[in-house]
Amino acid sequence: MPLKTLWHTEPHIRMFHGIGKITQDEFNEALKGELSVLAASPIKLYYLIDIQDMSSFSVNPLAAAPLLDFLKHPQLGWLALVGNSTIINYWAQVLRTVAQMRLRPFGTVYNAIEFLNDVIALERGERSTFEVESKG
Repeated sequence: MPLKTLWHTEPHIRMFHGIGKITQDEFNEALKGELSVLAASPIKLYYLIDIQDMSSFSVNPLAAAPLLDFLKHPQLGWLALVGNSTIINYWAQVLRTVAQMRLRPFGTVYNAIEFLNDVIALERGERSTFEVESKG
């Protein structure tokens, strides 16, 4: 399956990793699986979406029945998108605007994970990397 879902950093950060061509059925199955993970989680989960190794994305997000349930799930935290796909970035902008998603694009996995870790730290009442660096 070219769309893998796995833990990046358990128990907070999950990862969608797209490789090659992603189909509508694969996209829908991945979302259904993650809905189960979200439903079972006692804490918010954050997602790294890595599309750097994806060659094509023949998916219409508006035709993905589980997408709305996934995006509106109360246990869903921020989404960090890594990769340079015109189509994906277009849909991300649409969904961010229309659905008011908490989604942010990044150039590297490192920057995306750093951001997600900072968000998690802030929500737990801890100091973030940004706060530590800016205070010297």
